[in-house]
Amino acid sequence: MFTVSGRQKYCTVLCGRRAYTARRRADGRLAEQRRRLKGYNTSYMKAYREQHGNVLAEYQRQYRATESGKAADRQHSMKRRSWKLAAESDGHTWDDMMRQWEDDDTFACVYCGAPFAEVDHIMPLSRGGAHVLDNLVPSCVPCNRGVGGKHDREPREWLAERYPVLAALLGVG
Repeated sequence: MFTVSGRQKYCTVLCGRRAYTARRRADGRLAEQRRRLKGYNTSYMKAYREQHGNVLAEYQRQYRATESGKAADRQHSMKRRSWKLAAESDGHTWDDMMRQWEDDDTFACVYCGAPFAEVDHIMPLSRGGAHVLDNLVPSCVPCNRGVGGKHDREPREWLAERYPVLAALLGVG
């Protein structure tokens, strides 16, 4: 900062803005403005939602019908479930998971080779599994949700029953 003709000048616009914000924070004007705007924005958004609720709902419905929307819903559902069960999570995104599967050439159900439709936790969250990339694999619906399927047993037991050749490798039976 330097002074020219009795006025303060700053080396850059950014330095001037920082100094201005610091002065406003020090005298309480910044906090007052934020309180005032927070109330305004809340009431404005509430009124906007009341007035345009149908339009917003339609936009959301259309987005959820797209592949991006479906993927976002699946990702949110898995994250919510892992938070609810307090499972360990690495904060991955759907794109991270797809990138890893692409690197591993894994685009079919790992259990039977059919086209995948769902994401499966190898060690289920309900049994202490983590919501991390290493615990997620592509799966088809019959393998992931089969009646009396893998959810009644440990994953390695289910795999050994389904694929007897793997029994010796998995140390089952």
